[in-house]
Amino acid sequence: MKFLLAALCVSSTFFAADAIKCYTGSGPQGPFNATGLSLQECISTGTSSGGPWCVKDTQGPTMFYRYCSPTAPINEAGQMPTTASCYAGSKDSNGYPKTSCICNTDSCNSSSAIGVSVVLIFLLAAWNLVKLN
Repeated sequence: MKFLLAALCVSSTFFAADAIKCYTGSGPQGPFNATGLSLQECISTGTSSGGPWCVKDTQGPTMFYRYCSPTAPINEAGQMPTTASCYAGSKDSNGYPKTSCICNTDSCNSSSAIGVSVVLIFLLAAWNLVKLN
């Protein structure tokens, strides 16, 4: 039973690394509003950038863009981030700074709500069953 649990942990890790789901769409929705957006599966392209990435760009006070990207957008210093973060980018024609937030877990570019993995819940339940036996 312990071997099966360990095998499940390892296989779920590899499965989660293959693709992530990101919200896609744009509009004047608030930065934490995912209404009217769709979830898209983003497949890894095998790049060394740690991708795929879910990206949420804020352009000015009211425009938000959410999309998948095989690489992280270049920050203001001309560097490509390799961890989940938010950073300032270039300014638009109206002088508003563009802010990009990148992340690499399912649905992470939607809101500030904390999600719980279904696989994690299953693994915790299985672990408790093993401990009881």
